Amino acid sequence: MQRQGFAEAVERHPDLSIVSEGPESIRVRNGRLDTAFDVPAGAVERYSWDNLSRVLCGGEERVIAGMTRVVGYFSKIHNWNESKLGELSDRRVGDYAITE
Repeated sequence: MQRQGFAEAVERHPDLSIVSEGPESIRVRNGRLDTAFDVPAGAVERYSWDNLSRVLCGGEERVIAGMTRVVGYFSKIHNWNESKLGELSDRRVGDYAITE
């Protein structure tokens, strides 16, 4: 897939948006999951949109370079311990509506 085609596909997706673009990677944010991914340029060229979108939309557990705000700031999750990953999983399924 070409880089331009990837960027256009991300912008068409209702949950995804491009945060920044650099020569080495494109940072994509998933607003629904409150996560961001650094997608290497090589991955964009190597994989189809179907494969990349499964990862970016949470349908596949493989992480490109996942980041999250669980700790109060954006941090990479690839080296988190089992406990912190469990906390992330719990936060994704919670109901955080404000009620009186």
